Amino acid sequence: MLTHTNSSESAATRRAQAQPGERRHKWTRPCRILIADDDPLSREMLGTYFALEGHEILTASDGIEALAAARRFQPDVICTDICMPQMDGLALGESLRRDADTRDIVLVAVTAIASDRHTALASLGFDAFFAKPVDLEALGKSIERLTGC
Repeated sequence: MLTHTNSSESAATRRAQAQPGERRHKWTRPCRILIADDDPLSREMLGTYFALEGHEILTASDGIEALAAARRFQPDVICTDICMPQMDGLALGESLRRDADTRDIVLVAVTAIASDRHTALASLGFDAFFAKPVDLEALGKSIERLTGC
């Protein structure tokens, strides 16, 4: 199931309402982020976090949905789980990198697989790897650095 979120609240408004000591990214522009994960809680957690940061979010529950959504939505970044039904994150990454319209999308693995596969993921075209449970602050910083958003 695909879901789409577009935050109507400005980043400046959210920063002004932030609690003292609460860290907020200073995004240069909103990103278009596609989140692919078969776990609804993971999709909701990542989607909510990035929507609250002012980004446009689309979610997909498997690799086939994500591939179709990437072609249509043209995200700046895709955060994908690796172990998903229908098409896993490795096949998704491979398909994205072969397609001229999607090969330049930043691809981030957010998965529970062992971290020793990080080198293998990089060789398959992934730009970053995060193990679950993911540190949202670190993920946000990495996306900011990789996309320029």
